[in-house]
Amino acid sequence: MKCPECGAENPDGSKFCGLCFRVITYGHQNAPLIAEKGSIKEYAGKLEAPAKTELNTKASDPFRIDTNPPSFIATTPSWMYIRKKRLRALIASGVFIIAIAVCISLVFFLRQGEKKHIGFSTFTSKRSYISFSYPADWEKKGRDFLERFSKGNVLNPDVGNEIILVERGEGMFKHMLIVSSYEEDFGSTPWRDVESSLVSSVMDGVSLQGGEDLKFFDLEIPEDCRADTIGYGYISPSQSGPDVYMLEGYIHKAGFSYKLVLLTPLLAGRTEGEALLVFDNLARTVSLK
Repeated sequence: MKCPECGAENPDGSKFCGLCFRVITYGHQNAPLIAEKGSIKEYAGKLEAPAKTELNTKASDPFRIDTNPPSFIATTPSWMYIRKKRLRALIASGVFIIAIAVCISLVFFLRQGEKKHIGFSTFTSKRSYISFSYPADWEKKGRDFLERFSKGNVLNPDVGNEIILVERGEGMFKHMLIVSSYEEDFGSTPWRDVESSLVSSVMDGVSLQGGEDLKFFDLEIPEDCRADTIGYGYISPSQSGPDVYMLEGYIHKAGFSYKLVLLTPLLAGRTEGEALLVFDNLARTVSLK
């Protein structure tokens, strides 16, 4: 029987032409009919009948690698391309997500290592009951440093009698903490009356110094301290340098008064909020045992 497309002879009952691979269908009397366009050619591309010499060559050399495979092997269907593209996109997305996770983990561990490296030190008084923690990179200073900073002003001998700490930064320092203690007994006077007297005294003193933006707040120290407290902050203007934000905390317990003063020059983008955070962190570590 002949192929209706190319006229090549094919065995009776063949479904495909051996030369052009055209689909051959039959009518009721087994007469070949022209198949519809398409089928194998459109699915796998143009196919060529293998030459007899090629087959003979392969038979004589079974280990020869064919560098020109049939087109139906070399040609990939469109649905396989789509699956490959999707697979590549998924792999690329996975690699990207893993890379981001690794970067985040690296930053986290570096920061944790930095914090661990800085650490904290603990100050325990030898003259009173106060102790607290502070960043280990803060430096201890003597009273001469405080006198130099006060520019010759006469200082109360009790100021800084516990400890003076400085965090280095632009200018003289980034933060300076002055901790003082002194014996003070209010007798039977209620704390409410003592607090009212302290507030009036602070307002007068800040006004006399030309201070600005005075605000009072709750000084949050651990509850087990069982002490009376008051906190306040204000800006101390300076004519020869940056303004200084002053934060002061007053603590009283069992005949002893403690005063914590944090000075923060408002320089290089430093703000009152930053100073308040540092002061609050220090206050929360206070112990009076």
